[in-house]
Amino acid sequence: MRVVVAVVLLAISVYIAEASIKIAAWNVQVLGVTKMGKPDVVDVIVDTCMLYDIIAIQEIRDASLSTPGNLLNAINAKAGGAFRMEVSERLGRSSSKEQYAVYYRHSKFSVIDRFTYADSNDFLERPNFNVRFSSPSTNLKDFVFSVTHVKPSDAVAEIDHFVEVNSAIESRWGVSDILIGGDYNAGCNYVRSGDWGRIRYRTDSKYQWLIPDSADTTVTTTNCPYDRLTIAGAKFKAEYKSNSAKVFNYDSYFGLSNQLALDVSDHYPVEMVIN
Repeated sequence: MRVVVAVVLLAISVYIAEASIKIAAWNVQVLGVTKMGKPDVVDVIVDTCMLYDIIAIQEIRDASLSTPGNLLNAINAKAGGAFRMEVSERLGRSSSKEQYAVYYRHSKFSVIDRFTYADSNDFLERPNFNVRFSSPSTNLKDFVFSVTHVKPSDAVAEIDHFVEVNSAIESRWGVSDILIGGDYNAGCNYVRSGDWGRIRYRTDSKYQWLIPDSADTTVTTTNCPYDRLTIAGAKFKAEYKSNSAKVFNYDSYFGLSNQLALDVSDHYPVEMVIN
């Protein structure tokens, strides 16, 4: 067992060493008490989170509110206390509410502020959770990670509304370097090829989409580019490592069975690198 743990930790350290800063977003399907009670599943979630300097988790469903902190404890048990967390309130129109949680290495970042987008006109099922980071050791010293989980049936309208989300962040903090990442449900039956032309967040050159429409971010047999990372701001675009954005296939990386991979989630993380 010690040999297996050592190999995993070595793989993680090598993966991190490849780049200055790794950032990811991951919809960990229905992450709650039940899933956190499965040690083999939690091990995969923890080992995946440890590959990154910042990772935003979506679809946390736990009325007891214990899951985000329990996951942080599990990560820090392996990572030697290297991570801290920012977590949203429970969000959603229905009784099935979700939280966003952002885990980050506090040796590299500090959190300046955070807020949930004030969606006064109810455009978004789960309004974006926005975390402003300070990163003194990098050229991108002040940026925002805005986390989202779009309602599938409203994907076109919600993604279009990210223009307003981006503007609200700029107005509140005076920061233009903004990443909106998460499960956009941006593909297949939810956003069709003919829809892109009426999505301002896609057509405006201010926003740089990093995950292509050809990507497959699903663990299942579907082939859909649901999960995305999109940046705005001159510094963010300048410091983004070209072609580093990709889907992280944790099943092949960790050598998992298909069943264990599906027990973890039906989505892969999407990731990017800042130089």
